[in-house]
Amino acid sequence: MYNAFSYPIKMSPEAIAVFIATHTKPGAMLDTFAGSGTTGLAILLCDKPTPVMLELAKKVGVAPKWGARKAHLFKIGTLGSFVSRTLCAPPDPKRFAQAAVALRANVQAKIGWIYETKDAAGAKGHLRHAIWSEVLICSSCAHQTSYWGAAVRIAPLALSRSYTCEHCEKPTLIDQCERATESVPDDFGGTIRRRTLVLVRMYGTTGSKKWFREPSTDNAELLRRVAIT
Repeated sequence: MYNAFSYPIKMSPEAIAVFIATHTKPGAMLDTFAGSGTTGLAILLCDKPTPVMLELAKKVGVAPKWGARKAHLFKIGTLGSFVSRTLCAPPDPKRFAQAAVALRANVQAKIGWIYETKDAAGAKGHLRHAIWSEVLICSSCAHQTSYWGAAVRIAPLALSRSYTCEHCEKPTLIDQCERATESVPDDFGGTIRRRTLVLVRMYGTTGSKKWFREPSTDNAELLRRVAIT
């Protein structure tokens, strides 16, 4: 579960458990920030050291005193509080699995069409993820090119710092290019200015086969449908 979500500066709970068990005694009470629940997991691990923890303690030359500790964890942020509570006191696995299956079925029934697509051969598939790119404005002629098309090199994989503009044919440094922007409606009846993003690559599955391809006209039509839904 610890690897199932993203959170800033996540650290290994096993490493923190070794630190706590080295610098406190069993039965100690800790009062600390919750973060994403890492300290809570570490407290629970102090009573059940894993092989990784035992090896780490040996490697750094410390002698932890394994045993149960307690902790009060505090967090103002809603996400951190929820994640910490769930990691340190997980729900019943069967009830969680049932709720997850029901939620997935509900979401699939309502918006599953968003992920319907086709592979390069035209066979029906399922979208796994997609790459969007900012749009560069050529510093010489103002022609617009996707950052992906200008900078990304696939074989071998690399990022270029320059490209040749397809319109004026002049070498152009990417750092000197402005990014294209667009006006879009906000949630309050006004508009906001944001950087323009364009779809540049699709990754999907057809049966058990994984694939990737360039965007098609079908994808553009799907995006228009999503925008008005």
